[in-house]
Amino acid sequence: MAENIKRIDETNSSMHQGGFVNFGGFYIRPMGPFQKGERYFGHSHAIDHLSNIVRGKVRVHWKNPQGTESGIVEVLVPAKLSIRAEYWHEFEVLEDDTFWECWFAKAEADKAYADGNSVDWTS
Repeated sequence: MAENIKRIDETNSSMHQGGFVNFGGFYIRPMGPFQKGERYFGHSHAIDHLSNIVRGKVRVHWKNPQGTESGIVEVLVPAKLSIRAEYWHEFEVLEDDTFWECWFAKAEADKAYADGNSVDWTS
């Protein structure tokens, strides 16, 4: 019976990553895989969100909304990183095949982007 069990691990996980998922009141957006030396461009959001580092290692550069504070955080797996609304952040990839997910509360996203022309959270 054990021969019928499928395993999801680092050799086949890319087949199971897919796109944006709306589940139980929050959005999950897969990011990656990225290779060492790549940077995911700096940006900010109108809402708080959580970055779930699934595989690899990243260095996160950040600045507060006023630009008066900034820093760098090095993050290893497994980790969840809370990113506050309006904080600029940029991910620098430190290991090959690094992958993370961004988690957003649906109610907060819908409120913040109610104008309908800011973000399509489902694509």
